[in-house]
Formats: sequence, C-alpha cells, structure tokens
Amino acid sequence: MSTTTVEKEEVQLSQPELPLPLPLVPSSVRNGGSCAILLFGLPRSFQQYVLPSIRENIIRPNLHYNCDYYIHYYDLGLDGKEAAGRSGRGGIINSNDIYLLNQTIYNIYNDKNIDNNTPRMPKMRMPIIKFISDTNETFWNKRSKEIMKYRTTKEDDHNNGNGKEDGNNYKYFPYKELTYVYPKTIDNIVKQWHSIHSVWKLMEHYNTLNSNTEDTEKEDTESTTKKKTKKKKYRRIAMIRNDVMYITTIDIYEIPKLELNTIPGTVIPNFAKYPVNDRFIYGPYDCVKIWASQRFTQIEEYANNNNPLHSPSIPGMVMHSETFLNASILQSSSNNYYEIREDRFICFLRVRADGAIWYEDCDPKKSDYDGGYPGGIGQFNTITKGSIVEQDVNNNGDTNTGYINKIYSLLEVIANNNNQTGTANTKIKCRRRRLKDPVRLIYELICK
Repeated sequence: MSTTTVEKEEVQLSQPELPLPLPLVPSSVRNGGSCAILLFGLPRSFQQYVLPSIRENIIRPNLHYNCDYYIHYYDLGLDGKEAAGRSGRGGIINSNDIYLLNQTIYNIYNDKNIDNNTPRMPKMRMPIIKFISDTNETFWNKRSKEIMKYRTTKEDDHNNGNGKEDGNNYKYFPYKELTYVYPKTIDNIVKQWHSIHSVWKLMEHYNTLNSNTEDTEKEDTESTTKKKTKKKKYRRIAMIRNDVMYITTIDIYEIPKLELNTIPGTVIPNFAKYPVNDRFIYGPYDCVKIWASQRFTQIEEYANNNNPLHSPSIPGMVMHSETFLNASILQSSSNNYYEIREDRFICFLRVRADGAIWYEDCDPKKSDYDGGYPGGIGQFNTITKGSIVEQDVNNNGDTNTGYINKIYSLLEVIANNNNQTGTANTKIKCRRRRLKDPVRLIYELICK
C-alpha cells in the first residue's frame, strides 16, 4: 500500500442544498492539467471545525482532479495561546493539528482507490502533501525590516492632517479604518501576507524539483547527459485559509458564468467586500501567482503611485488589505487578461481560537459593497426553507432553521464522527453571543 510522505521543513527562498452556479469550466480547460490547493494562516479550531469542513467541501469535491496540497502555518509552540484582539477573544491554538490533514487526505484517496479497484478504473496517485511553518521568532527574523518600515514611514507633507505623531500621519497604516489598531493590525497583515507568500514558495520549490526529476528520468535522444530544466506549472491553484469553516461545496474549476472573454475565470467570494473579499481565490496559475507572491512588491508601487495600471492610493488606506488588493493586485491580474469573477454561492465562516464561529460572515449586511448571498440573507433563508432566529439556537426543535442549517449539517457530522458509542446521534446545542468590540457589531455562535 502506498503512503504519502509528510515533511516539515524550512525551504529557502441533511439539509436542502444550495443551487449550484452553472455552467462549469469547459472540459477542454480541465483536461490535461494539474492543480494544487494551498492553505495558509493560523490553524484556529482546526481539528474541531476546519478539517471536517475541508474534508467535505474541499477535498471530496475536487478528488477527481487529483490536486496536490501545500500548507504553511504558524507554530505557536506548546503554550499555543493567542491573545484577545481583533480576531476574537483569543484562546489556545493546537498548531500540530494541521498535520491531521495528511491522514484525512490519505484516507479519502485510499477509499477511492479501493472503490475503483477494477481494470477499467485505474488507481489515483496519492497527492503530494508538504508542510512548512514559522514561529513568531522566525517570522520576525524574516519580516522585521518590512514591518518597521510599514510602522514608521510618514506621509509626505502635502498629506498631513489629523496626525499620529508630530503632525504627520503614517504612510502605510490605514488610520482611516477605525477597526484597525496601531501597530498590531499592521503586524497581522504582514503575517497573513508572509504565510501566503511562503506557501507559494513552498509549492514552487517542489514543483521545480519534481519537474526536473521527471525530466531527467526521460531519455534524451540527442544526449543522455543533457538535463531539461523547464519548470512544470500547475494549471489551477486554490488559496484557502486554515481558520475557516467551509459551508458550501467548492469546485476549484467552477466559474459563475459561461462567457470566457479572457483567460478562464479566476474566482473570489462575493461576501465581506471591503471593497473586495481578500480571504480566498482560485484560478489559473499565473493569475493566482500575482495574488500570492506580489504583495510585498506591489504595496510599494501602490503606496508611491508608481504604477499607472493601479488605481491611485488613498491616504489613510494604503495598507488596508481589501482596498490594496482591489486597487493593485486584482488590477494587475485584469491587466494581464485574467478575468476576475465573484461567486455569490461560496460561503465560509471564520472560526476563532476559542471555538467561536463568526456565523454572519456571508451576510450581505456585513459587506460595504453589496456582497453576500444573492438576494441577501433573506433569500438564503428562503432557499434553505427557514429563517435565522435571534434567540439561542439549538437543533432540538423548530429553531434549527435557515442559515444555521448549513452549519449544523457540518457540526453534526463532526459530533457523530467523534461519538465512540455508535448508539445514537449526538445532539448539537448552540447559543449566540456578541463579541466585545468597541467598533464592530459581531455575533458569534458557540456550540457544544
């Protein structure tokens, strides 16, 4: 029986279903290529919520594409404590839970190969799975120069006003965004960018090695000593977070519309648009490469208005993550003829270190730019044959309705998989609470 090798190393360098967006990417685009799914960020509540949702709504729907997996995460050590802040009340993060992903992928592929064990159905190859991590110390060793620049650089004199120090505003810090806290939010943005960039480098590193190895194993008719070094490219890449609960099924080759006027669709979510969603992307290799690997270079061009293809930077919003992404990174993709599509049927929810679920993430009322489910949360509830309730929510009666249904469909899978007795279905009880935040109105779902 073949197994998947997992390496931890530092590389240099049942509820009613939602309607599915149709049609899919044409088969001519899907066939003959390869794909990779990249995960990044802190693995908050990974074993409890994230992994089961990845299993059901990411791995299984994309199984027939035989994608490889690359993961970057932050290792908080044995203590694993995350302080309270903009990401919730804090809690314990068991960083090593991320490695449970390896066995989950292996089990799914192994079961599929057992089912397909016929001459007409060849076995699927086991995917590549690679991990890389940073501690807080290694992160600061790598990014302290950028962080100090983003923390301390001041605006030009003509942009002064409402200053932070000596009458000057900070150039990079988004002081107009009231929910951002100086300097912690800057540090956290860099952490996210670093994780995204690191997992991209990890994928590139092994992609190159694997390509060279495959090429050198082939006989060259002109010279047996000549080695080919052409890099193999994955044709389709998805970038997903380590700390969200995926509520809807995601097919990384699916696009919201039929018309393909440019290079086939790159997809981002339609909810949490400030002015765009910066939490997720999938699409062609070269387009996702811009999203994943050019933030640290493009932020300089954007801040100094050095790229005529970018939208002008807004003083006080330069390093606002979604604004920068919309004005710079996505503009670069569009200017390279890659079409960006927003998929209104994608929904995933952030989960926090203490097990809280930010269950309103897909609500269009939480988006500045009319994002979220088409027709709003009311239409979402109608399709799922119910409505969200204001009081405590549980699944012991008529209150298990609406938007909560999709969450419960995953929570009950999790609970029953953990139920060792096998005698009865485990009941899920959840209550709603408000996050203590001076600016934002956020409700969490706490479940047992």
